[in-house]
Amino acid sequence: MADIKQLSLDADKQNKGVWVPYDLDVELLIAGTGSPEFRKACGELLAPHRQRIRTTGLTFEERVVIIKPAIAEHLLKGWKNLTENGKSVPFSTKKAIELLDEIKDLATFVLASADEKEWFRNELKKDAAKN
Repeated sequence: MADIKQLSLDADKQNKGVWVPYDLDVELLIAGTGSPEFRKACGELLAPHRQRIRTTGLTFEERVVIIKPAIAEHLLKGWKNLTENGKSVPFSTKKAIELLDEIKDLATFVLASADEKEWFRNELKKDAAKN
């Protein structure tokens, strides 16, 4: 059985993000998909495609391409251990968009991680598991 509090998500973690291991020691600071800002941005980006969504639909990959700016601005909040030509890459939304275009599975990884409830659970769940 689970206590109601164990099912709730930490709003602070969802908004500010949590560090998620990505690949080759790179960590990404990823916020949750539940933020109103992310949802609003996705709605605005998808709005021009409503007719197609209603008729033929969009594939997951097509949706990801359309909402990349929202992923870069509202879900991907930072990174650690990322270099380019031997130099540390500072985080910016502009650079995040470039990386989302360059590294083909990155947008899908960020989106999937941002939707993974376990990353954003309240600490109570972890404490309860120990007992």
